[in-house]
Amino acid sequence: MGKHKEGFSLLARYTEMIKACKKGFLAGCRKFIRVDGTHIKVVYKGMLLTTMGTDAQNHCVPLVYAIVNVENMDNWSYFSNYLRGIIGDGSGSEYTFIADKCKGVIAALRDVFPAATRRICIVHYKRSYKKLYTSPILNMLLSRAANEYCEVNFHKFMESFKKESPAAYVWFQNEPTEHW
Repeated sequence: MGKHKEGFSLLARYTEMIKACKKGFLAGCRKFIRVDGTHIKVVYKGMLLTTMGTDAQNHCVPLVYAIVNVENMDNWSYFSNYLRGIIGDGSGSEYTFIADKCKGVIAALRDVFPAATRRICIVHYKRSYKKLYTSPILNMLLSRAANEYCEVNFHKFMESFKKESPAAYVWFQNEPTEHW
């Protein structure tokens, strides 16, 4: 592992790489954008806010990142407005944003991209339901269903999920699939 100063000296280089990724994203990537925040717990405290696009091979394409002092509505709004400047000034109707239940992220995305579709990352649903249902088979079926692009295949996985555990299936029916 390197030193913190050495790591921060690479930020300019990373910024150039992200600019190149942006061009590729706008030229032909899927219009799914993952939005996340994570705590920085080393010498420099704060939050790392990130967005990742998805290319045709389902690989991550970094779009925007920011280091902020705290995760709140103001910082997510600033971040979302910056993202809007990168991907275009439209209403966002062509985009689907996938986020966790971070403080302010969904509200900020709704304000900045009013016509975009917003989803909650399945990982956060899994954390809640795994406290009640511990089957690894259910976990696998849910992951496969959530990552399925074809609606017919999605329903096949959910039927298998229902056969494996009707109670877990009912739990998920209370969470509308359009949110995940």
